[in-house]
Amino acid sequence: MKKGKGKSLGGTGKWAPKLSFEERCGFYYASIIGIEKGVIVLASKLDRGTITRLISRRYKAYSSVHQRFDELGLDKFREAYWTPTIQQRVVAAQAQAAPAAGGV
Repeated sequence: MKKGKGKSLGGTGKWAPKLSFEERCGFYYASIIGIEKGVIVLASKLDRGTITRLISRRYKAYSSVHQRFDELGLDKFREAYWTPTIQQRVVAAQAQAAPAAGGV
């Protein structure tokens, strides 16, 4: 059997998921309510390309998040995944991003 063939749902080491499904959903919700992508990058500690794939439905990588949103609808999705912890991370990232934007 050749290495590198097929995809696994969860990697290990470098490729291990950095966020739980719940965290992914929380940051997806942040994008829905208009939080800037750069702030989500800071809050999640993921790279910009990963966040692009998370928030854009044209990529299949995070289709389970999008499917869950469609199943629950906006209000129930918010109740389930827009947790105080995610909100705090976003607020902290907004504060971190604000001085950088003001200095330009």
